[in-house]
Amino acid sequence: MHFEIKDSGIGMTPEQVERIFEPFMQADDSTTRKYGGTGLGLAITKNFIELMGGTMQVESAPGLGSRFSFDITFDTVDSSTSHPSLAMSVGVDEKPIFEGEILICEDNTLNQMVIKDHLSKVGLSTVIAENGVIGVNYVKNRIEKGEKPFDLIFMDIHMPEMDGLDAARKIIEMGIDTPIIALTANIMANDRETYFESGMCDCLSKPFVAHELWACLLKYLKPVSMMPIKNDIEYIEDDDQHMELIATFVKDNQTTFNDISSALETGDVKLAHRLAHTLKSVAGLIGMPVLADAARVVEQSLAIGKTELLNEQMDDLKHELKTALDELTPLMNKHGDKVRRYTENISFDRANALKLLATLDSLLEADSFDSLNMVNDLRTIPGTEQLASQVENMKFRQARETLAAVKRQLAGEQQNGEWA
Repeated sequence: MHFEIKDSGIGMTPEQVERIFEPFMQADDSTTRKYGGTGLGLAITKNFIELMGGTMQVESAPGLGSRFSFDITFDTVDSSTSHPSLAMSVGVDEKPIFEGEILICEDNTLNQMVIKDHLSKVGLSTVIAENGVIGVNYVKNRIEKGEKPFDLIFMDIHMPEMDGLDAARKIIEMGIDTPIIALTANIMANDRETYFESGMCDCLSKPFVAHELWACLLKYLKPVSMMPIKNDIEYIEDDDQHMELIATFVKDNQTTFNDISSALETGDVKLAHRLAHTLKSVAGLIGMPVLADAARVVEQSLAIGKTELLNEQMDDLKHELKTALDELTPLMNKHGDKVRRYTENISFDRANALKLLATLDSLLEADSFDSLNMVNDLRTIPGTEQLASQVENMKFRQARETLAAVKRQLAGEQQNGEWA
């Protein structure tokens, strides 16, 4: 294949052409040069092309612009592959339609909404598992009952109780051949190797667009038909869906920064890392790239134990999250009726929440393991990530202290009428 890029810019002399592929060099390296840049772009591109067996060519003349080109030979795909769907491609004017049932192991509500909606649009039904334990039990129960296994499993990596890696291994040990796809915001080469070592066969990044999901599905499922579409489909197709995403994000992230900070203060780095990872993912879904990047920086620092700049990074995260919430809240108010209709369905009864916390407090005071059975209900209450983690890890004394703070916050909100 031949690739060519032309411009009608200022062009270059033969002497300048000879220098432009050197690292940190540009055609004009004077201190008063007009154009910015590091001088690395062409050097990196040249290396990529040579690694793929090609050679970068350049033609240029002052005042006439430049032409860059290269040829690369690619292997072709054998159309007689045992998986016909692998040889299929999805055009911009059609989408595949499937039949089947997908298990989604994902703890974040907003991510659940997105993947479930995408799959329903291509004919697939879904079952949601909020963590790895529930996902493993769903698969196990089907085997024990002799029911048809899931056609595909999407597995989030960072989940409470049991992460995606452990869940994938346990499912594979049951002897089923259902493909397991890593659903994650981390898709670097070393991450992929980790996923494959756990038995997963592919990765789908978060956030994703429709065609990326379709391409993934076509590798493992045979479509029953192809449906014409008028234009390229994204998840956010209308105001109602947009408002649902925004309402969920605003509702779920009021206390996220405080939850991360509290986790760090108590030494629960694993929880802080998971919260930052989730925030990075959902910020990308609703189109907040600056917030997503701030969360990514914190996540990476926690992952590698590099905490020298963590205070500064946390300050940035706090600022960007507040900025995002300040920006989205007026948008919600502008579409108040739609948002209220939706938030009525996802809100919780704070009076019942306080009763649940009172019951949990009694169990924690008695060091009762029955408190572990309340974790899933506990997670329906905003701001309880740290409390749920402490209960899961049987840190009952610390959990009582955290619970007291949550109760005070809820009681204060009820008294002030902030959630009427």
